[in-house]
This record gives sequence, structure tokens and C-alpha cells, in this order.
Amino acid sequence: MTSWGFGFTRPGYTAGASLAVPLSEQGAVAGVITSANGISYVLAPALGIGLYGWQHDLPFAVFALVLIGLAAAGRSRLSD
Repeated sequence: MTSWGFGFTRPGYTAGASLAVPLSEQGAVAGVITSANGISYVLAPALGIGLYGWQHDLPFAVFALVLIGLAAAGRSRLSD
């Protein structure tokens, strides 16, 4: 199921980022998006496993706080 969700969200995520900048900057944005996707494949599991090894509930708490922070930051950006 995760692959289905990823498959449906990634094209919109990539297209939205490229449409948010002028044509001359689309290559740079594509590079940043691709780098962020690559980093997430390595960093998130490594961080999650490290936190889980330290305390079993810690990855869930940390990522919930990160998600809440991102939601708050996105909401404040939308209201500006």
C-alpha cells in the first residue's frame, strides 16, 4: 500500500515544485527534489532504527513532533 501512496503523491509533489518557479530555475528545483527524495531513502530509516534501538516509542514521538511542526509551518506560510 505504501508504494501506491508514494506512486500517487510523487508526481504531484514534483510537478508542483517545478511549476512554482520560473522556467529558468526548473532544472535546479528538479535537482533539489531528486536529492531530497534520495536523502529520505537513507536518512529516515537510519534515524528511525537508531531511535528505535534507543527507546521503542521514540521514533513515533519524534516523527509525530516533526509532522506537527511541518503542519504548523505550512499553515503559517499559507496564511501569509
